[in-house]
Amino acid sequence: MEKVNSDDISFSVKLTHELDDNEIVELSDLYNKVFKNYIKTLRNYEDFMKKFTSNTKKYSFHGLMKKNNKVIGSYSVIPNKFRYFDKDLFFGLGIDTMIDQNYRGNLDNLLKLNNIVYDKLKKEKIYFVFGIADKTYYKIIKKLLLYEDICVLNYFIKPIKVKKRNIFIPLFNLILSLYNFIINIFTLKQNSTIIKKNIFQIRLDAEQKNFENFNNVKIVDNGKFKFAYKLIIENKFDTNIRVLYIFEIYPMSKKNISEVVNYCTKNFDDIELIAYAHNGTEKSLNLLKVPNLLLKNKTIVSGKILENTIIDKNIFDSRNWNLNLSNFEIK
Repeated sequence: MEKVNSDDISFSVKLTHELDDNEIVELSDLYNKVFKNYIKTLRNYEDFMKKFTSNTKKYSFHGLMKKNNKVIGSYSVIPNKFRYFDKDLFFGLGIDTMIDQNYRGNLDNLLKLNNIVYDKLKKEKIYFVFGIADKTYYKIIKKLLLYEDICVLNYFIKPIKVKKRNIFIPLFNLILSLYNFIINIFTLKQNSTIIKKNIFQIRLDAEQKNFENFNNVKIVDNGKFKFAYKLIIENKFDTNIRVLYIFEIYPMSKKNISEVVNYCTKNFDDIELIAYAHNGTEKSLNLLKVPNLLLKNKTIVSGKILENTIIDKNIFDSRNWNLNLSNFEIK
């Protein structure tokens, strides 16, 4: 554990297994308090441990900001293995930056909290951190922490049917079915060339299982392609709709994207919308790109180089990355 004191507020960084039970409870309570408007279920001890130990290293990094020995702020980083061109390196996914509302406003404290974690990461040979942030925190990480943008995740959708009661809905669904039928004919001859990227996450078998269990995603593997998905009920236009989110597709090709969408259309009877998000522009003909202007909250991915002798500026070129929903805590 490394520690820095500033007046009556202390800053330290611990690995997950170095946290005592009381700290885990306080971290979970703070999370539930700070993110109460964004979470559906409260985090408990078991949730905390699953989240931060389901990776190759079996631990994460936790920056702690304390007053009178009580946690009032935190910044956590989950280490994940990535292929970076011809090297296998660990990158850090920064998440759960939170400070009790009674102690906000001093950006120097936030800077100290992050820097003590960065120092620990470099000692552990983790030379790059990245993540997503809401509008307010995004401005802070850009100006204060000097993060640089990598990409904006593009969202692609396929409407299946509409269940909302309206005299025009049956006609609309008929037109939609006809449209999907015609589009599916044109997707039969889509390009099957595998899309290869220079930077992508590597998951071992155990990590893949943890990813499935923790995120409640399902895996379909038909021998030709594999994909992860999750069914979510969302409130749109004053009604609940069942959305099937495709988290990742392997191997990636326009043909496989098309076949995964067709598979979901045929095998899930009760869905109303299929959604797929990734950082590229590659899509199949049976998906429509959602204009970024229509997205309520754009998913901007940004990062920070911690050691420029190992990582260079190519890491900020979106064309080098394969990023999708499986890399983040979005749904």
